[in-house]
Amino acid sequence: MHESDPSILSQMLRNPIPPEPAPGPDRLLRVAFERAADGCGPLTDQAVGIALTKVALDDLHCLVDETCLIASIDRGGKTVGAVMLCAELRNALVELQTCGAVQPRVSPLRASTPVDWALVAPFVTQALAELEAEASDVSALQGAKGAKTGAIIRAARSLTMLLADADYDVITATFDLGHDRIGRVMLAFPPAIKPKPEKPETPPAKVTLSTAVLDAPTCLDAVLHRMKLPISEVEEFDVGQLVMLNGAAINHVELLGPDRSCVGIARLGQMSGQRAVRLDAKTPPEMTDGGIPVSKSVKTPILAASDCGDLGG
Repeated sequence: MHESDPSILSQMLRNPIPPEPAPGPDRLLRVAFERAADGCGPLTDQAVGIALTKVALDDLHCLVDETCLIASIDRGGKTVGAVMLCAELRNALVELQTCGAVQPRVSPLRASTPVDWALVAPFVTQALAELEAEASDVSALQGAKGAKTGAIIRAARSLTMLLADADYDVITATFDLGHDRIGRVMLAFPPAIKPKPEKPETPPAKVTLSTAVLDAPTCLDAVLHRMKLPISEVEEFDVGQLVMLNGAAINHVELLGPDRSCVGIARLGQMSGQRAVRLDAKTPPEMTDGGIPVSKSVKTPILAASDCGDLGG
């Protein structure tokens, strides 16, 4: 050993090399999506762009347009989230499955079909598996634990009835598909459920008069619309006749108590094949004849077809 070796070792001990910092959420998500893309074939050789956002349930449908593919994310047989692919990424994945490579052309715009979802589902399944593996290090991925691909969703507005009312963690991955084609996929996961603190056991409460009154059954009426008509028109009602409800809106249903007072506002929908209403905390509007109000602010879809490369051919 050279005479200078001890001094070199001493210097290295005095100035140790700092450890590399732990990778951030963006890097972990980028690697997860790159692995999912590699599992489907030569989808892209460029780095994947990542974005994390919080989106309210009522705004999820604003992220897509009519050409996007939307499907549910399920856990334990229940729909808990959604996956949304723009038309370019959907077409590129279909081309990989059918032609073996992404084609150097922009595909025509069209609505998604169950066949598209069958060809795209393996990529989404792989992405969910990769994201679940990183869930312990990324707080936004807590909803990915145990998540599985579900069924295709025909209309984006159906998300408001299928999902719980909450702010969703939306992960957007952008792929450079080459040939001036850009593809995006969005996965919306529910927020992590915080465990409830255990409450100490309490002895059963005695039945009081107030408890008995509150437990008594009562009737609620769900009123979609009110209107005034002449008695002459009402007397001419017939079976099969169509009655126009001008100004009625399915997202404003009044719940009336026995005294005909409004006890809540809800939106009309369905659950398990039956009609149902979802309670809403919004101020009840006046249910009168008139036009449906139109909002002056129009939200531009993030996954619009115009964002997915040159569509001119």
